[in-house]
Formats: sequence, C-alpha cells, structure tokens
Amino acid sequence: MSQHQFLSDIVEIKKRQVAALYASEGLENFQQKAESNQLADNPFYFALSVPGLSLIAEVKKASPSKGIINSDFKPTELASRFAEVGASCISVLTETEFFKGDPAYVAQVRTVSKRPVLRKDFILDPIQVYESRVLGADAILLILAMLTDELAQQLHQLARRLGMAVLVEVHTQEEFDRALMIEGVQLIGVNNRNLSTFEVDTQLASDLREANASRLPSGCLTVAESGYNSGEALFKLYKEGFNAVLVGEGIVTHPEILDEYQNLRSNY
Repeated sequence: MSQHQFLSDIVEIKKRQVAALYASEGLENFQQKAESNQLADNPFYFALSVPGLSLIAEVKKASPSKGIINSDFKPTELASRFAEVGASCISVLTETEFFKGDPAYVAQVRTVSKRPVLRKDFILDPIQVYESRVLGADAILLILAMLTDELAQQLHQLARRLGMAVLVEVHTQEEFDRALMIEGVQLIGVNNRNLSTFEVDTQLASDLREANASRLPSGCLTVAESGYNSGEALFKLYKEGFNAVLVGEGIVTHPEILDEYQNLRSNY
C-alpha cells in the first residue's frame, strides 16, 4: 500500500465518519458539550514538561502494515500497567478501520487511570476536535501530511481553545518547517514510520530534532514516535534532548521495555 493510497483511503473513510457525526449528533451539540467541559490547565502538555524523558504509552491493537499485533487486547489492563511503570500519558488509538480502535476506549482507559489521554486518530474536521473533548481526551494528534497549513492552524487553534494539547506530527524536514509555522505550537512529534513503505528508521527523529533544535519556540517540546523497543533506545533519546517518546507496538513486541523505562526514570 503506497502513501498516496493509504492516505487517500483514510481520508475517504474519515469523510464518511465525519458526515455521520454531523448527521447523528450535529456540530452544535458537540460544541456545547465540549465547551462546557473545557480543560483549564492543559494537563497533557504539562505532564510532558517535567525533567527527563516522559513516556506516552499506547493502547494499540493493530496496525495497517501488520494487522492484529495484540490478540489479547484489554485497554483497561494496559492503562493500569502503564500507570504502574510511571508513564506520563496514555495514547489511545480510536481509528476503527486500520488500527481496530474505538472511540469508546478513551472512556474505558479513564475509568482506571488519571493519566492525561491523547486521542490518536486522523483528525480532519472541527467536529472531530469537539468530539475528542467530549470523549474525554486531553490531547489530539494532527498529522501534517494529511492537512493543509490553513486547516492545521484552524484545528490546532480550536483544540487549544478547548484546553487540549495538540501533538503535531511530522515525517520530513518540510513538515517540520510547516509545524514551526503553526501559531502557538507546543508539541512536535517526529514519526519514524515512512508512510510510503511503512518501514521505520529511528534515526529520522534524532536527525530532525538535531537539525531543528535551535529553531524550536520557547516551551515547545519534542516527541519521538515509532520503532522504540529497548531501554537503551530510550536512554539515547533522553541524551538527545527529547522530552517524550511514544511507544505502541514496542510495548507489545518487547513488554520488558516498560520495566526498562521504569528503571531509567528512577535515575533522573
């Protein structure tokens, strides 16, 4: 599956889901609910602002390239485990088609953990931002490869107005440049996964952060995403100055990484 095909398929699916949201719930309904539950203190961002490398541990059942990766998938048990090892935040995949996620997982995770939650999905429309806050998400993901600059700014501004954090995801230097143009950007994540081949090169995040470190706005945090499965790899990110790492598949394939992270964290 090429990047173009993957992204175009996702966009078409999301457009249908967005249309269903407008038809079933309506923008005004979501807007009223979201605005009555605005966050006051941006908990996701501040959870990642502490010294050391913060862990965003992901509740993940499947991926587009590998299918089901966690056959014994229990979101609440995962969330409880993540809290035990000191994860700062929890990422919850809610995309239904390729990742076999569910928006309901956000509420399920919230029943067992007070850690701030990132709703990880393909956000293309304001109604999804409102929906994310209604679901209980403290943060959303914006993937620049799928958005125009104008739409990215609009969605970012809306989420911030609701008190949510926004993880702006990039894959290339060009996208990093675009991320830096977003007014008020606080979180930039570099995803090591190539959207054309789905291959992972963990050097990408390291290289892009090093190349752009001096350009980061004051208070802007960096997050490394995809391909990390050892304490050694996490320690390298810490040394490179990353504020956080997002680990999903690595937790499934190398569950010992949670204990290794706990050991690393105890030495900060």
